[in-house]
Amino acid sequence: ITLLSENENLPSAHSLAGNEDTTWIGTWSKVIGTITDVWNASEDNHFYKITADLDDGPEVDLMFWNSAVSPDSISQYIVGDKISCFGVITFYEGAIQLTCGYAEDIDYYSGGESDYITFEPESPQAEEPVTVTFTVPDTCQNDVKYVFLWWKTNRDYDFIQEEMEQDYNDENLYKKSIPGQSQGTAVSFYVSITDSSNNVTNFMTDENKPFTYSYPVEDFKAILNIPAKPFNPFIGETFLIEFGSKYGDKAILRIYNSEGKLVSTPQNLIVSNPNGLIQYEWNGRDRNNKLLSIGLYYCYLEVIDTESGAKKTAKAPIVVGAPLK
Repeated sequence: ITLLSENENLPSAHSLAGNEDTTWIGTWSKVIGTITDVWNASEDNHFYKITADLDDGPEVDLMFWNSAVSPDSISQYIVGDKISCFGVITFYEGAIQLTCGYAEDIDYYSGGESDYITFEPESPQAEEPVTVTFTVPDTCQNDVKYVFLWWKTNRDYDFIQEEMEQDYNDENLYKKSIPGQSQGTAVSFYVSITDSSNNVTNFMTDENKPFTYSYPVEDFKAILNIPAKPFNPFIGETFLIEFGSKYGDKAILRIYNSEGKLVSTPQNLIVSNPNGLIQYEWNGRDRNNKLLSIGLYYCYLEVIDTESGAKKTAKAPIVVGAPLK
C-alpha cells in the first residue's frame, strides 16, 4: 500500500436529496433530517443504524460500523432529534445510505447561517444564470447598511464583490444574479452584511465555507482550470487542479518542466463524477515523490473518448515558487 498524502482537506459536502443513483457512490455528502428510528445491531452485524427523514425528501439510513464508532458515543441521538450528519454515499439492496466514519460526523442540528441563503437553480445548465436570495436574520434587521454578494469561478483568484438588491415588497429580502458560465465551471459565493458601525458579518455554509455549484460537462471537452497564482510546496502548500470531461471519458493529467520533460503523471482515470469535474491537489512532487525545484511547469490534460478513441488536450502554466528572503 502506498500512502499518497496526509491531512488533506475534505471537499465541500454534497447535500443529499435521496434520489441520487449509483454514480454517486463514494461522494462525500451531508444529511439534515429528523431521526425516525434507531437500531443497534452491534451483537449480530456489528453496526449501529440511525434512520433520518430528510426535509422534503425520503428516509435515509446512516450507518456507523463498530470498527470505527462505538455505539455508546452516539447513543444520545434518539427518535425525534433533528440532526446533521456527514458520510459517503453507499447503496444496500438498491436503497441509498450514508456510511459515517466517526462519531463527530453526526451532531444536533440547530440551524445555521446557511438557512438565510438560497440559490436557484442549484444545478444549472451551461450559460444559465443563478439567482442568490438572502434573508436578513432577525438579529440584524435593525442595522443593515450594505448587503454584498461575493462570488468567483474556479478560474478567478479573488472574489468579485457586488451589492445585492433589496426586494421592493420585503426590506429584509435581498437578491442578486450570478451570470451564467460555461461547461466545467464551478462557482463559489457567500453573502456579507455591513452594519452602521462598518462591522461585517459573513454568511457561509454550516461548515463555514463558501457555497458552491457547478456547470456539468455534457460534451466531449478537455476542461482544465488552474488558479492564476504561484504556490510554495516547500512549506507544505498544495495546488488545486480542476480538470475533466464528460462522464465516462478517460482523463490523463501530466506535469512537464519548462524544457518539456515529463516529471509526473499524477492522474490517469475514468471520469466518474456525474458533473464531469475532478479536483486534484498537487503537492509539487515528481514521480519519485521528490519536491521539484522552483520554476515554471506546465500542466497538460489529455482526454479520450472511450467509445470513439478521439482525443482532446488542454494545458496551463504552474509556477512553483518560494518566499523572497
